Amino acid sequence: MSKTPYHGKEISADTYAALTRHQFNLESLGERLQRIKNTTAAMKDKWRRGDEAMRDFTAETSSDGGSSMDAGH
Repeated sequence: MSKTPYHGKEISADTYAALTRHQFNLESLGERLQRIKNTTAAMKDKWRRGDEAMRDFTAETSSDGGSSMDAGH
């Protein structure tokens, strides 16, 4: 079995391949976690804007006695 230098230590080629594969998997997981984080932030922003719109709508309809709702019927 051949030896490969890794951080100043000799390791087997199989071990080096496993380390490389695990490093790649960790990088892929990091990218996936970042995408999840970005998606979560975007959804929270949409929810926040939706909540603000609902509060504005509720405030409008309650301040005019609901006449804007009655006018449509």
